[in-house]
Amino acid sequence: MSSEVSIAKALSGGECVSIILDTISKALTHTSRFAAHMSYPGFTAKIHIDFYPSRSFVPPVNRDLTIESGDISSISPDPIFTETLEIPLAPPNIARESAGLPTPVLVTEADGKSHEVWKHVNKIPTQLKHAPSNLKRGTAAPESQGKVK
Repeated sequence: MSSEVSIAKALSGGECVSIILDTISKALTHTSRFAAHMSYPGFTAKIHIDFYPSRSFVPPVNRDLTIESGDISSISPDPIFTETLEIPLAPPNIARESAGLPTPVLVTEADGKSHEVWKHVNKIPTQLKHAPSNLKRGTAAPESQGKVK
């Protein structure tokens, strides 16, 4: 029998970018301006990033990004959408989980040998995706657990 323990590893630069992009994506998909039925011949977007690493020798990053796409000849001078997003400080594995990234896990096998793996946690197993909601939450009656087809 093996045991698993999560490892508290610092976030890589790539993971930080993924978490930032995931936060932006989640915020924009909940806005009607970016619904699937909306269409634009072109757009421009301005993004300002203030990145403050925790307990790091790396200095903060302050950067403005401008994105232009399609026909931008008739862009409105006033933005139709303005949003300020803040990503709260969280332990690395919590930040990974919230963005759907894998977390590092130390697996110790029955023979005592250990190795590191990266796993997605808190995911609903594939066979349970279409199961009744009480099975997804683990609240099914004991006699019905384990009988999902």
